[in-house]
Amino acid sequence: MIFKSSTLAMLIGAALANTAHAEQAQDTNNKLSTYQHGSTQAQTDQQSSFAQTHETTGVYLFILSEKSALDSTYQVHGNDRSKVVAVIEQQQQDIMAAIRNLDANAVLTRKSRLTENAIYVQMTHEAAKTIREDSRVVLAELLNEEPNYTAEDEFTRFPFLNVKDAGDAVTVAIIANGVDYTHAALGGEGTAEAYNLAWENRHNAWDGFPTDTVIGGLDFAPEGYHTIDYNPLENANDVNVASGNLPSGTVIASQILSQAPDAKILSYKTYDWSHVYFYPVLDVIIDPNQDGDISDRPDVIVMNSWGNSAFYVEGDTQGSQATRDIGLVRRLSATGSLLVVGAGQTYYDQYFNLAWRGAVPEALTVGSVAIDGETAQLSGFTPAGPVRGGHLLKPEVVGPGENVEGPIAGSGTDNLVVSPHSSYAAGYAAGTAAKILAQYPQLSPIEAKALVANTANASNIVGNQAYIEEFDIYTNKLAEVPFMGTGLVDGENAVNASAVVFESSSYQPGLAFGFVEASTTTSETRYITVKNLTKKVQTYRINQVVNGDKANNAAVSFVYPETVSIPSNRSVTFPVTMTVDATKLTTDAFLSTEDFNIENWSKASVNGYFTFTDDKFKSADLSMAWQVFPKSNAELTKANSTVQSRLPYDGGKLEELSNASYEWLESSMIDVTNNTAQTRVLHTMPSITSIPVKEPSKAGGQGHLYQRMGATISADDRCESNAMLSIAVQMFDKFDVPMAEHFDKAGHVLSYFTIYSEEIADQYADDPFALDQSSTDADKLGYFEMITDNQGEPKLRYLDLAMEWRWWDPMYRVKHSDIPLDVSIGDDTVVGHICVDKLYHDDFQSVDAFDGNLGWQFASDRDAQSPVSGDVIRYNPVINGQYREEIIDHTGETGYPNWWDTWTPCEAKSWNPNYCIEQANTLLATTGKIATLDDDGEAVSWSNRQEIAPGQTVRVSAAASLQCNPNVVSTGIWVTHEDCPEGVMIFETGNDQFHMSGMTFGYDATIIEGQSFVVYENAENGTVVGQLDMDSMNFFQADRSDGEIHLVNAIPGTPFTVATDGTITIANRDAINYEDNTSFTLKLQADYENRDSKLVEVTVIVNNVNDVAPMQVKLLDTISTTVGEALNVDLNGSFIDVEGDGVSYFSTNLPQGLTITASGVISGTAEVAGNYDVSVVATDGVNDTAAQVTVEVAQSNQGSEQKQEQNQDEISEKADDSSAGSTGIVFAMLTLFGLISRRVYK
Repeated sequence: MIFKSSTLAMLIGAALANTAHAEQAQDTNNKLSTYQHGSTQAQTDQQSSFAQTHETTGVYLFILSEKSALDSTYQVHGNDRSKVVAVIEQQQQDIMAAIRNLDANAVLTRKSRLTENAIYVQMTHEAAKTIREDSRVVLAELLNEEPNYTAEDEFTRFPFLNVKDAGDAVTVAIIANGVDYTHAALGGEGTAEAYNLAWENRHNAWDGFPTDTVIGGLDFAPEGYHTIDYNPLENANDVNVASGNLPSGTVIASQILSQAPDAKILSYKTYDWSHVYFYPVLDVIIDPNQDGDISDRPDVIVMNSWGNSAFYVEGDTQGSQATRDIGLVRRLSATGSLLVVGAGQTYYDQYFNLAWRGAVPEALTVGSVAIDGETAQLSGFTPAGPVRGGHLLKPEVVGPGENVEGPIAGSGTDNLVVSPHSSYAAGYAAGTAAKILAQYPQLSPIEAKALVANTANASNIVGNQAYIEEFDIYTNKLAEVPFMGTGLVDGENAVNASAVVFESSSYQPGLAFGFVEASTTTSETRYITVKNLTKKVQTYRINQVVNGDKANNAAVSFVYPETVSIPSNRSVTFPVTMTVDATKLTTDAFLSTEDFNIENWSKASVNGYFTFTDDKFKSADLSMAWQVFPKSNAELTKANSTVQSRLPYDGGKLEELSNASYEWLESSMIDVTNNTAQTRVLHTMPSITSIPVKEPSKAGGQGHLYQRMGATISADDRCESNAMLSIAVQMFDKFDVPMAEHFDKAGHVLSYFTIYSEEIADQYADDPFALDQSSTDADKLGYFEMITDNQGEPKLRYLDLAMEWRWWDPMYRVKHSDIPLDVSIGDDTVVGHICVDKLYHDDFQSVDAFDGNLGWQFASDRDAQSPVSGDVIRYNPVINGQYREEIIDHTGETGYPNWWDTWTPCEAKSWNPNYCIEQANTLLATTGKIATLDDDGEAVSWSNRQEIAPGQTVRVSAAASLQCNPNVVSTGIWVTHEDCPEGVMIFETGNDQFHMSGMTFGYDATIIEGQSFVVYENAENGTVVGQLDMDSMNFFQADRSDGEIHLVNAIPGTPFTVATDGTITIANRDAINYEDNTSFTLKLQADYENRDSKLVEVTVIVNNVNDVAPMQVKLLDTISTTVGEALNVDLNGSFIDVEGDGVSYFSTNLPQGLTITASGVISGTAEVAGNYDVSVVATDGVNDTAAQVTVEVAQSNQGSEQKQEQNQDEISEKADDSSAGSTGIVFAMLTLFGLISRRVYK
């Protein structure tokens, strides 16, 4: 069974045999899938507490201070970590002694020492409260586990653990629901009687296990027992397998053996969706015999995967349990085991939708197909990548996960077509990886993973469009990189490969460029490594393939070598430069809710493959996936900047208050034109508040941190009240899709917020915690969530507080706004809209109810504004700020009532006792709108959001009240009010164009960060490399105040000059040599006479040009042979190309009967005696170097065999004859430059 996102791939539910574990699985589903309650309030519609715990005892997880034995600190110990384990064991015993001093009945239930230094203990809450203060305890967590352990359940090591020696066979560990090792398909006896006997001994160490095929394992989830058993036998009556909720471990094993019949299986039976059960298993997997030496670790590990929309960024200091899970699993990979997981199971259609363990960087993540003859169709449940956060291209491949016929546990010999599951595809791919490791034992697991991906077959894979009646949903799976990686796993192709290809720094088999924004053009360079697995020089012809007939394909181009040659058993590295040309982007970006569908995802994703073809030896073709999301960041063209002392539109209540308080609203205006080929969406949003910098304690982590929030109520005829509330949130960092990065706090909700009445905020003195805990529905004007729904569409969800809560139907009052969200992909800002009349309830029955100094509280997965220790934000969305009526006593103050009264303190007058009393009306507000223009250039209609078609011009206005406008001319000393709002946010949906109104944001333009340019090493002096883009924070300027740009860092040889307008030009071509520098960093800033802009670094990438001939590094000794005698002399290594271009050989005057191969092997049988002066030419395809060699051919009757002299004089002193006579320095050069030939520009 496959689940829609509302129950999604992890919903095990009532079908699970054990109710307690079913609850854990459901809890995990909530935490790992995008179907989450979003917030406790929205799900239950009531304040709710955490799950109730046992009154006096619980089961606790303690992480201890000694580093785990697999920590990178201990890599110097190699495989033998026994001494480290002994230290950890001692600390665990010491902590347990301290616990038992506090609670004599404490029970140690589980422990781990390798992947984590952790103990699981049932104990009293009082004892746990004390022990968590121990300095040796790093983390203490109360688990959602029933505390019903007894002294008999005390954890002990495994005295009867038996693991058979695998010999030279590849071992594959399976973490699942056990395997039926008695089945004939797994090398068992193949009788029902054999299974029944094994089942009777399922809790015992017995002679029937392990077997010759299933050589070991443990049962961490014994039916009805707490202890860990020695018999990981799959239950023949497992209802979870029958329903499709769980895959069968026996079928997974058969998939492995179908590809690698000689592989050995390790089986670990566990509830692997729960870290309570999962983490201790990892310790045994990586050290099967538990002796502290991990040299017996499995070569390949197959795991199930759960949830969807996985997020992972390396080094996240604010992670969740799910990302910690990924981190611990990575420790297994670091020891030398290859993790293989399914991509997940969901009908939820969008990119960035992988299961969480599928996000492990080192894992081989496998999507699912149904194979029908020669065609493979993507399964309707297989999700798309890449990984949120890191953008890794996953799944790397697909395998058969549907229509799989496998052995039935307990049947002896019977097979059955099982319910589809991506774990079966993972098993198939794991078998292929095992086959590769058997063929190429010198490969590391990460290289084996790359080879599986390199040799997959993308042909004959088709997409899948289907209506899923069970969930009333249409699915559309596309046969492109995000869904299928490089294609269907092909084991036969893999073992015929002669090389493996991967990205040089990450070892990934794909190039992930992520979101790339360009105002004109921008380039990014990646490096590819090709490793030769043979003893022959391998030469590959490289081509680029682009998927689909998409308009945006034309905006992406690559520079890469046409061919690459790799010496025997060596690697070469070469650059690939990708360029995005914004002028060629024509497809409209994601701009609003209705744009979020799979068709638009495909349009936004430009993807394809690099193919590597061996034309000579006809070894397996290789492929490498790539993907980029190109986006235009081109500025709107500005003109006609003006300022006036009134609003150009009806300001409503704000204008009334401005007139009443004599605080005019000075308005800045400017016309902007969209000169691009794409529709743009421009917003004006008065800012509520801003956060200048990230909170230091959170700065190193991931998760959404608020930078700005804004809101306003504006007229909108789509609403019955003609009033629409709009709320904008801007995060410090961009999101790939608009949802939470961590699901542990509020599910998948991107942002959730509450609006409190002015009265209740006053009553609780702006205390956010008190308001959250004590306020009622009647105290709130609304509760909202920005979420992505079950169809993959972002929406604004709210509680209809006019409806009564139903405890039996907790989602009864949860509704969605009819007005779409304004949001894009790869963006940082979301704007939600809702008709004000949808929020009417209790005493709030008109727009006037929102005309007050309301309390606002925002929260996300890792932030709250304001924090619990602060005050709620106060803001009036009707006037976009605050209006205050105050009575101020200025008695004794100078400067009142007139500013020039600087020396005389104010005193009451006999004729006016209230002379020093001020009745102050203070307006602190901003406003901004956008107008369409008629044919005469006059403003037609004003709004806060405007779509701007290509070629269209609109007018933008922003204003601030008198006390918030520092530009007001005054003869006195004018200081803006400290409580003034920041200004008006002016931004676009879908790109980085963000500006602010207000004089506090200067007009100085700064150089945009992250710019890069490409130059070729043979370019002439005077060649223009490019022109720098600049931008300023303030929006209202037709002609920017662009200061003169200056290069401030010295570069040897002075290769470039930078003109004051930002034009970069080649000044000294001789200083631009790819062999010396593959890139240059220019440090630049703009000069504004009395101030300088921020220093910005810009990269100039140098692309290689084949302009240096091969270099001879060895003398060619005389070659002696005899007529009729077979000759074989290898000249490979006698020449190198310092640029890394491939070297091949030819000759036109060899003695008759002899030939020379492209790799430099002279062979054949000489037919005519004599001495020959032969010219051997080494070429890189463009440049040639010739060398002379004497070939002496003797008559066959001379009776002596002639041999080539072995002692050769080397040109290089540091020659090394160990590998075809090549030198160590030569191979250092090859590693640095790669053996590449002329480049292709596509």
